[in-house]
Amino acid sequence: NVYQFEALSAVLRSMMPPGVTKEKTRGPLREAMIEKRHMVWSEQDYMDGPQENLRRLQSYEAEYARRVAESRDGFRDPRVLEGALDLAVAYLKNYAVDKADALFA
Repeated sequence: NVYQFEALSAVLRSMMPPGVTKEKTRGPLREAMIEKRHMVWSEQDYMDGPQENLRRLQSYEAEYARRVAESRDGFRDPRVLEGALDLAVAYLKNYAVDKADALFA
């Protein structure tokens, strides 16, 4: 649902600390490694029908929101970046191109 996704995006944006901007850059994290084995959402085949696929995507969105809420570094945190990339592929496999695009906007 587009409205649910927009609400989730708004909540995630509201969790950003004040004064954080895109222009603010910092050095790399010490162990910023993305592990393919952690990217399990995009490995699903999504052949269980639209209702089950939607239920799965919603659970992945909730897990991603939890990761973002727990992180202080945003996309600099490997778990957040892994989740974003993984969720974007899951969206694309479900023809939710607008959601995949909005994830990185």
